Amino acid sequence: MAHIALITTSPTSRSRLGAITRILGRELNRAGGDVTTVALFDLPHSALLVGDQQNQQIRRTHRLLATARAAVLVIPTYEASGSALLRAWLALLPPGAFAGKTVQAVGLGAIRSHAIGLGSGLGQHSPERVLPGCFLYERWLEGHAAGWRVATNAADQLAHTATEVCTAAARKPTRPRGSRSRLALTKPRC
Repeated sequence: MAHIALITTSPTSRSRLGAITRILGRELNRAGGDVTTVALFDLPHSALLVGDQQNQQIRRTHRLLATARAAVLVIPTYEASGSALLRAWLALLPPGAFAGKTVQAVGLGAIRSHAIGLGSGLGQHSPERVLPGCFLYERWLEGHAAGWRVATNAADQLAHTATEVCTAAARKPTRPRGSRSRLALTKPRC
């Protein structure tokens, strides 16, 4: 069972990103992953803004990532390189933080062009593999009093993503930790 860090920028568990994170976490567990959710919104924003690498909560997220075989980032994609919260957290990661890991970006947007740049900026941390981005349309999530109802195509896409991540995370690394990966630009799945 591979340990997977599920990193989310969702402001609340009741948001669309929160719903995606819950469903994806469940699907990763079904696919054989041991999932730990890292909620970046819960980190002290002041520490992120000033780049406080000594902050204990931020250091805890780094330790969680260090023990994971894969990292899945759930992000809104209306900003080309991810949210400011995600960029601030990524900037605090030590060099090679994704070395030997499989990385997958899952994005949510209104139009197809929001998928441009999904997963960009991850290569600087030397991941073993960057899987093609998983892009979900906002219209695939319908609001209800009890939360968000996810369309079948979105649920299927998340299940497929979870299977790919768990399969890739179960493989042995093909290069030494800390060495640079060769990233190919890939088109996000739809």
